[in-house]
Amino acid sequence: MIGNTEILVILIFALLLFGPQKLPELARSIGKAVAEYKRAAREIEEEVTRELGDARREIREMQDDLNELRAIARDLNIEPRDMSRKELLKEIKKRTS
Repeated sequence: MIGNTEILVILIFALLLFGPQKLPELARSIGKAVAEYKRAAREIEEEVTRELGDARREIREMQDDLNELRAIARDLNIEPRDMSRKELLKEIKKRTS
């Protein structure tokens, strides 16, 4: 973390480098850049959170579908253990055709 002494040294260095007329303009530019960075970071975080929620919802739906297929398979006396969705569908089709 930057302490008070470090901030004072940075301000003196900036004052010497840019002069007293440019310092407020520089501070405004830095403030705008920081605000833009925070806004962009917040938007990215919201998008990632939204996409993660969508992915979790899709996974739950797929799991529900697979559980339903397993229940149908058991009703047809098919043991669904270690069977993929594709294998279950193939076996159910074979039994119902």
